[in-house]
Amino acid sequence: MRLFYSLRSPFARRVRLALARSGLKAEDCVIDVFHPTEAFLQANPLGQVPLLLLPSGAPLADSSIILEHLEDAGLASIWPPQAYLARRAQVRQASTLAVGLMTYTVQSFLERQKKQPDGATLSDANEVLTRTLAVLARPSAEVFWGARQDLTCGGWDVAIALEYLELREPALDWKRLDTEGSLAEVLRQARLVPFFLETSPPRA
Repeated sequence: MRLFYSLRSPFARRVRLALARSGLKAEDCVIDVFHPTEAFLQANPLGQVPLLLLPSGAPLADSSIILEHLEDAGLASIWPPQAYLARRAQVRQASTLAVGLMTYTVQSFLERQKKQPDGATLSDANEVLTRTLAVLARPSAEVFWGARQDLTCGGWDVAIALEYLELREPALDWKRLDTEGSLAEVLRQARLVPFFLETSPPRA
């Protein structure tokens, strides 16, 4: 397998962590998403990362699609087992909210790079980010933890989203909303794992 990604992409980081914690290997192909190659665009006309090329050469784009494939193919256990449907649904919900945080953080960052940023767009993004963080900060440990206190995919995704938020939106202090410390605990647990630290987005 070959994984195309950029070092700061939180979506690609989801896949990189899933591969690492499952013991799977993929050839690293780091690209500049702002200047993609023609070969990359042929494989993924959307020009987005991550992109996973399977051994057959078939491309898979979008982090959620890639994670679903890894589970469906029996290569990784991404979600809690089907026997625990309630927990599985909660973990998926946490992941969905975390991916939403990533999406709106990217949207806000890109808007601020424009010569004339649109205030309404920035305000809307900030409102969604704040509202979503407040929901995720509710003390609901069953959403984030799996068996033996391992982080679930929901927990990993929340940790990724928080670090990306710190990188791109430092003015939005998520810790202010984390009154019970539940988000901080998820991030603390993630940072105990070497491969999480190794994939942290570069600051410079």
